[in-house]
Amino acid sequence: DDNDDETLIQQPIVCIPKDDLPLRRETTLLLDLCGIPYRRSDDLLFINDESIETLLSHGHGDNEEKNHILQLTLMDHNRIKSSLNHLSSNVVEIVDHHQDEGYHQETM
Repeated sequence: DDNDDETLIQQPIVCIPKDDLPLRRETTLLLDLCGIPYRRSDDLLFINDESIETLLSHGHGDNEEKNHILQLTLMDHNRIKSSLNHLSSNVVEIVDHHQDEGYHQETM
């Protein structure tokens, strides 16, 4: 039954405003070294992109009809931004080198 199939879409989101990227020289250098395009406005998705703001503002408003479930992996941070606290229960994984602050104990 096709209705039982779930489609997993993984999309990295840069957790800074789009206009701040040029100020993050270490980030742009790393993107250049890895061959990741970022100079056009649609190369990367940023936390303040309208489509991302809409997605993140809904949080638990999952579309059950299409089995959409938002799962978040935090990279280089082990605590979700305070502006996204409503999504704390959506954090499923943390990849970080910092000491764990213990905010998302239910993650893998």
